[in-house]
Amino acid sequence: MQFIDPEDIAQYPQALVIDVRDSDYNVDGHLKRSINIPISQLREQENLMKIEKFNTVICFCQMSKQRGPYAAYLIKSLYPKKDIYVVSHGYTNIKQSIPNECEK
Repeated sequence: MQFIDPEDIAQYPQALVIDVRDSDYNVDGHLKRSINIPISQLREQENLMKIEKFNTVICFCQMSKQRGPYAAYLIKSLYPKKDIYVVSHGYTNIKQSIPNECEK
């Protein structure tokens, strides 16, 4: 698992960006480009089918201390050939670093 800074997300235009926040999703807003798949629903077939379509996946949660890294670990264990990244310090860092890419 590799960590990237929010500014680096733009370097992966073909990546799937997953916000794995649960009930706290959209409390502070969200990254426009991301899709929300709560960590509790990550293994559902419908969501795995979305992930399968991408070679690169970027995950984050609010702080990327637990849920974001766990999501990356889980995806990497299911798809070892995919490039998986976690956004350093999660949405908190995204909101501060690239606010124009966020919306409420």
